[in-house]
Amino acid sequence: MNRHIVYYSYSLGVHLKIAILGFILSLFGLTACAKDKPTKHDNFDLKDIIVIDVRTVAEFNAGHIEGAKLIPYDEIEREIAKVTKDKNAPIAVYCRSGRRSGIAQQTLEAMGYVNVENYGSMGNAKSILERKK
Repeated sequence: MNRHIVYYSYSLGVHLKIAILGFILSLFGLTACAKDKPTKHDNFDLKDIIVIDVRTVAEFNAGHIEGAKLIPYDEIEREIAKVTKDKNAPIAVYCRSGRRSGIAQQTLEAMGYVNVENYGSMGNAKSILERKK
């Protein structure tokens, strides 16, 4: 009886170690994929990307990315033509968490804009734009 308990606990330990090792290795793979994922903006110069902050006026006034245009996400359909009418222009949208910028991206794409990227949060947008320098 004791021999079965020892064997079971040994085999559980080996399986647990293999599972942990597999999990750790998968994290490295996911990190590499995230960095190498091509985007619609890869072939555009930084100066050509139109950066749009889709947060509220108060959030924008509290701090924003230099050069960003303010168009709250619920006004994007009505206001985008004031920024660009070019449906092929590279447009980056960001907000606080990525939710509102995702809605703005969907709205713009439904309007026929083809090079829209959701940069997510302001911090993430800053990182993406910094890497393009």
